[in-house]
Amino acid sequence: MTTTRTLAIAVLVSAVLAGCDRAPENEFTCGGDASATQVGGAVLWDGYSYQWEDLSHRVSFLRAGVGIPDEDGFAARVGIAGGPWADGTSYRDVPHFANGHTTLSAAGLVAYYGETEIAVGTDGRGFATVDLDLDEVDLPERTSYVVGLRGFCFNSDVPLAEGGPGYDPYQGWTPQAMGARVGAPELDGRGLSFATELRFEAGTLDRGDHNDAVPFQQLEGSVQYVVLALDTVGVSRASVGVSVYHRSEGEAHSWIPPVPAETLTADLELPAGGTAAFSVLRGWQHILNEDSDPDRRGRYLRAWTARLDRFDYEAETGAGAAAMDLYLSHSSFSQEGDLEVEHSGEFDVVVLDDEEASVDRGLVTGRLDTLGPVDVPVALPAAPSE
Repeated sequence: MTTTRTLAIAVLVSAVLAGCDRAPENEFTCGGDASATQVGGAVLWDGYSYQWEDLSHRVSFLRAGVGIPDEDGFAARVGIAGGPWADGTSYRDVPHFANGHTTLSAAGLVAYYGETEIAVGTDGRGFATVDLDLDEVDLPERTSYVVGLRGFCFNSDVPLAEGGPGYDPYQGWTPQAMGARVGAPELDGRGLSFATELRFEAGTLDRGDHNDAVPFQQLEGSVQYVVLALDTVGVSRASVGVSVYHRSEGEAHSWIPPVPAETLTADLELPAGGTAAFSVLRGWQHILNEDSDPDRRGRYLRAWTARLDRFDYEAETGAGAAAMDLYLSHSSFSQEGDLEVEHSGEFDVVVLDDEEASVDRGLVTGRLDTLGPVDVPVALPAAPSE
């Protein structure tokens, strides 16, 4: 049976294209990042967003984060693919990205950058515990150890679980949940451990071969992290979350408005008297259609965002506020269902007593003409003149 989506896209393609060229792509692979220790500074990941120009798509490859810095700068680690209706096999679409970062410098700050590879099984979840010997990774004794999520990767181009049907997982999945996080660190002597987690649950929607394969989905994945050893006035943990619902089934190009900033803002009581403060992303998650459409929870996605946004700190009183930008849209030429999303994010807020500390936030944006993993060079901020 020909689906509504197939008919709609066929009309679009015949109207605007005489033919398609397959988009150039890099090898779809997660993992392979090095580890390193940096003294006096650090680069943090603030989160990301993607948006396709024309249509909504499955997710077959997804990566975002920041690379390990050197004397020249660091890489914004991006990359996305969305199956044959994005790569030019059936239609060629173009993704745009935004990738946020914070660069820090502070007396006594030492940062360790690492990565753990995580397989996401048929239940859509993958877990790994990171155990570090602080002496082996050259992290000194400090009052605080803070762990941040430095990036993540999902790759669907791996075999289905045993017994799976003939669906090609390279084409990707319509997600019903996705997210990544690092847990709070636990210190035992000179040992430090923390949990890492990836979540990518495929959901059924409208294609028989895809839907039959959903119980057999498996993904290659990885989590990149940074551990900060530093002397602090205080470290506070915070989280935000909101549920949204957009009635859009049967419509074309529905307007999916941004989530109001006030609903994703955490008001904080922080230590007073600090000279600098910053936020550290620890995790994000989108859960789709859990209550409104439980039998067809998956959606083709047009755009989504999970990024730290506004941060304010008043040193005199300790009053603070930190916000995230969390968003998801399936607005496209055809939409097979309404959109219900539970957004959530978690982060730490760190207050320093260091007159020389600097905190600089940045956002790298662009379009990707190559699908799969791409590294975009980013220069470090210039040192202030004396």
